[in-house]
Amino acid sequence: MILLKFIFYSIVIYYLFVFFSRILFSFILKRWVNKVQKNIKRKRDTDSYQEHQEGDTVVQYKQKKKVDSDPGGEYVDFEDINDNS
Repeated sequence: MILLKFIFYSIVIYYLFVFFSRILFSFILKRWVNKVQKNIKRKRDTDSYQEHQEGDTVVQYKQKKKVDSDPGGEYVDFEDINDNS
């Protein structure tokens, strides 16, 4: 009898844990997504437009891309050999 109660309570506790962990996980995930979206929106709004006073000179440069390309191997210089012996 005691073993049956233990098994029953264990199963109930397990399913309650699974149920509440889903709810808690979704709540935490939604809050995290909203926070990331707000940070992205705030950064986009501040970076894309800056006010300047009339007469200010504004210089904008394109960012240089890093080019780390492999030339494809070593250069080999071949010599012509005369086969007329």
